[in-house]
Amino acid sequence: MWCPSNDAIGVGAIIALILIVVFFIALWIIFRKRRSAQGGWYSVGGRSLVANLSGSQVVPPLRTSASGSATAELYPNTKQLNYLIEVIDLPKDVVSSIELHSGQDGEVGPLIRTLYNRDLSECLGNKIVVDEKSNSWSLYDQWSIGGSRHQDISHTVTEQIINDLLTGNTYVIIYTDCEVAGILRGQLEIINSSAIYKF
Repeated sequence: MWCPSNDAIGVGAIIALILIVVFFIALWIIFRKRRSAQGGWYSVGGRSLVANLSGSQVVPPLRTSASGSATAELYPNTKQLNYLIEVIDLPKDVVSSIELHSGQDGEVGPLIRTLYNRDLSECLGNKIVVDEKSNSWSLYDQWSIGGSRHQDISHTVTEQIINDLLTGNTYVIIYTDCEVAGILRGQLEIINSSAIYKF
């Protein structure tokens, strides 16, 4: 009766281990590709954008103790924008809307998208977190630029929006009932070219 040698058993174990490792690497690659196509947590090739929101950037400028920031991840290949807006010393109930516009610093440009509307918050599906201790609140959401259940955008307009985001030609502005020209504003700027993080 033939019995395998210890050397044969060792080689077989190594080959089996290699096949298992290759199998899991293949699964990981497939998972990442699918998540990237869906704009998931492990999407790659994103561009990070940030903006400091202040009254001094509003047109015309105004003085306010309120402040804020906008952080976004743009995925040009999947045409998805994930955004986080943080507002300090400006109660949520006072804010009537938060919008994304195209335009350079100091210009009043056309509306691209309403990111938040006090009266339509539930319809827009906004996710809001209030921190009463720090007198701040934040809003985060996702936008499929090429179209969604709320709107369909032509290919030409979609590419123009992405180009504006990538070239610093967009700004975030916050409105209140009293400040119809805006109370906080900030220009979105690229801070890196190969982000892998997504909030």
